[in-house]
Amino acid sequence: MVINRLIRCLWFLMLVVIAIWQMHFAVQEQMARSEDDTRITSHQIRNARVLTYQAKQKHLFEADLSGAEILLQNALKVNSVYVPAWLSLVELYNDRGEKDRAGHVLDYVDTLTQGIKRWRWDKALVAYQTGRIEMLPEELSYIIYEIPGKSRQDALQLAFTLWKNPETILQNVGSHNIIHLFNYSVQQKLSDQALHYWQIIEETGVQWKEPEVLGFLEMLLGVGEVGQAAAIWRTHFNSEHLLYNGDFRIKIMQRAFGWRKTEDKGFTMRLVPDQHKNGSNHAEFFFKGWENINFHHLTQIVPLQGGKRYRLSAEMKSKKLTTDQRPFIEVFGFSCDAPPTNSEMVMADQDWSDLFMEFAVPQSCSAMVVRLRRVESRHLDNKISGKLWVRNIAISEIEEGHTVWDKPSSQ
Repeated sequence: MVINRLIRCLWFLMLVVIAIWQMHFAVQEQMARSEDDTRITSHQIRNARVLTYQAKQKHLFEADLSGAEILLQNALKVNSVYVPAWLSLVELYNDRGEKDRAGHVLDYVDTLTQGIKRWRWDKALVAYQTGRIEMLPEELSYIIYEIPGKSRQDALQLAFTLWKNPETILQNVGSHNIIHLFNYSVQQKLSDQALHYWQIIEETGVQWKEPEVLGFLEMLLGVGEVGQAAAIWRTHFNSEHLLYNGDFRIKIMQRAFGWRKTEDKGFTMRLVPDQHKNGSNHAEFFFKGWENINFHHLTQIVPLQGGKRYRLSAEMKSKKLTTDQRPFIEVFGFSCDAPPTNSEMVMADQDWSDLFMEFAVPQSCSAMVVRLRRVESRHLDNKISGKLWVRNIAISEIEEGHTVWDKPSSQ
């Protein structure tokens, strides 16, 4: 209790100090902005930040470069190492055509900020605006590596603006920043750059995080690079099975080549542990009887080889499913011309039963979509209710001469 009271007191004192400082700054700023009280002059203001702000107003909005310079000189008398004031001087001299003078001041700012994170992006931006491009590789390299958040994003954007070639960008900002370059390429959907950096990451053994690479695969799928995404997926995530997580032992991934689910008020879905297989689950669906639902809320994109035939197997169980339209499994092409192939509908009531279906992958396809499906009913009594369970979904390649009724090969 005593410790808690002490902590609360310390927090209260800290808040009081912050409030006093903010009030002091607000008073100074108000003094500087006031046009009615002619007794207040810039020489009476003792806040470098306020003076620099006023100088920027004169520079940018009044085009009063002489007045702005006086204010900046006063700011530096108050605080001789106040970097924003020095940077404003660089911009002022540059706009006045005094390029050499601006360069000398910027060099001085460079010495002031070495090894310091604060104001590094401001310095880099001024260097870019004044044409000092030779300063930017070192500055952007430092910012991208050391300063997360908006400054990093701004520095990455500038780097990708300055240097279009991914290898040139890497040479300028350093190989130690390759993960940041990779992630930025993914965020901006720059597939060629992202693939270039990914190849280097794989070759050099740079550590990567699974969510970042899954986002990369999602981006590749979105821009149509299915083959590239499939190769990376097979190498790093799923080399053993054609269909991923068919026993639902891993949570729904919601991206790449994992399961994706969407919600709807007409049903609920949950994963229930399988009593007969440790770690395995089955997906349980409860249809509430509220909607004539067009159900397509569980899907997976599966990378497969064009020109081949495959067998899909699954186990399904049902209880009191209503309407003439009940769930089934559908397979169709992902970003390619492959019409749907459907399984038989599950019965209204059945114990665990095996489901098999055959489908072909056209030469033009490198992935197919597997989807649990139910189409809308046209009957008056069309709102589906009841329960459905699904487990052990798998895909295997069919060897030439075999049919769907042959015993399925194990994955």
